[in-house]
Amino acid sequence: MAGRMWNISGRTVTHPAIPDDAGMQVFHYPKGGKHPGFAVTMTIGPVPGRGRELFVCTLADSSDDKANPWARILAHVASRSPPAAVGAVLALPDGILGRSSHRHVLLAPAQSLSARHLPDYEAVMETRLLQLVTLTDREADCVSAHGGEALMARMAEQGVSALADRRPGDTRLTGST
Repeated sequence: MAGRMWNISGRTVTHPAIPDDAGMQVFHYPKGGKHPGFAVTMTIGPVPGRGRELFVCTLADSSDDKANPWARILAHVASRSPPAAVGAVLALPDGILGRSSHRHVLLAPAQSLSARHLPDYEAVMETRLLQLVTLTDREADCVSAHGGEALMARMAEQGVSALADRRPGDTRLTGST
């Protein structure tokens, strides 16, 4: 059903750190379909227990279906008890994104999906879709001080993509907004 929603076939991805009894599956939908500029990796699980599905959008397609870092990150956030609130910043497992400067994720309302299509997507999934936005240490500190909406507004006005792997300093965190 999600593949129809994205208009592209997806495939199951996993990571050795995800327990067999996690109660969810993670699917990767490569670039193409309704979102040709980015890939979508998302949880698909028993919604009544969670009341939401998590997704991440990336500029790169997944290359390792058995040790997918995005699957591990999604499972890491989904397994939080109690569930992390929208606006929460969570530390990522050490080294999960290799040499990336992103060491945290912000649990945010969908930033990358079309606002026009989001209600339809959520109706198909029968739950709210929340996006994980990766953050550098400085961006995580900014969210702690000013909130996620303020950071996302700064990024938007600077033309900084939430999908890209940003270096520390790519986002100006002082000034307007």
